[in-house]
Amino acid sequence: MNYGYDSKCKNWKSEKKNVLAIRLAEMLTQEGLNDGTGNDNYKNPYIEVDGLYEGVRIRKISNLSNEQHRELVILADSIYDEVMKDD
Repeated sequence: MNYGYDSKCKNWKSEKKNVLAIRLAEMLTQEGLNDGTGNDNYKNPYIEVDGLYEGVRIRKISNLSNEQHRELVILADSIYDEVMKDD
């Protein structure tokens, strides 16, 4: 399972997708969902840019509890809104 953002999302700005990816990766580390080293063989949630899907995706979230999933979506959406807001 994955959750993410692409050109179909409101306020999407392709030029900001790398900033979004960095901020989402930081969020995963801060929430203890990924240690940030990249050495977990994709067992934990991770960020993918223009991989299997267009845009920025949080991948490998199927092992999260329902509560963790809800919290992740709320935090990720907040980050998305902040990054994509008009300057």
